[in-house]
Amino acid sequence: MSIATTILPISTGSRARQAQQLGLALKEIGPLLDVHDTRDFTEAETVTFLEERLAVVKGRIVELRHMEAFIEEKLSRHHALAEREKERAPQEQ
Repeated sequence: MSIATTILPISTGSRARQAQQLGLALKEIGPLLDVHDTRDFTEAETVTFLEERLAVVKGRIVELRHMEAFIEEKLSRHHALAEREKERAPQEQ
């Protein structure tokens, strides 16, 4: 079974949707569909393609975890500042 049958089934719409599920941007999907229209992918090409996609996804996960930690730290800090602000508000009236 090749990438053509595993990842990119019969209809172009289905192929495009599955390519998006693999995390491909629209600008990456067009060329992939063009290649698929001219020939089938070998098993080795399918494995290479999926390994590369997995590496990209794992890299994005790492980036998202860093962003998450940054946002959580900022949120925690601003929650504390908001609480202090709230505590001071009645005293200032």
